[in-house]
Amino acid sequence: MSSATTPGDVVPWVLIVGGALFAAVGLAMITAAARRRRHRATRGTTTEGVVVDTVRRVAGEQLEHPVVEFVDAHGATRRFTGATGTFPPPRTGRRVTVWYDPSDAAARPALVRDRAGAVGRWGILLAGVLVLCLGVAIRL
Repeated sequence: MSSATTPGDVVPWVLIVGGALFAAVGLAMITAAARRRRHRATRGTTTEGVVVDTVRRVAGEQLEHPVVEFVDAHGATRRFTGATGTFPPPRTGRRVTVWYDPSDAAARPALVRDRAGAVGRWGILLAGVLVLCLGVAIRL
């Protein structure tokens, strides 16, 4: 008898482990986003800002980060660079929703994203679960 492992034995395990990892990453992303939403709902406020420029944080990077200006509750004009870059870049002049905490000047303002990010997080989770199920089905 031979105890050699064949590719047919390995593929289901690769799918199971890979699917589980994707599902775990998707779940972690969903959990972090929910935590951010809860924090922002209990602290701070939102206002409208305008994309005034875009920057590349790393030389040669394809993603461009929006530079946003907004007026805070004290009437001061504030400017910050969004943490997440996109390609293609956001249009200059585009109106965006900004979260900030007027009682904490050290709290970094942030863009309030639309539902496109949620689709990506749920997509990663769903893809992971599907690949995991495929690996289990092949293994059976």
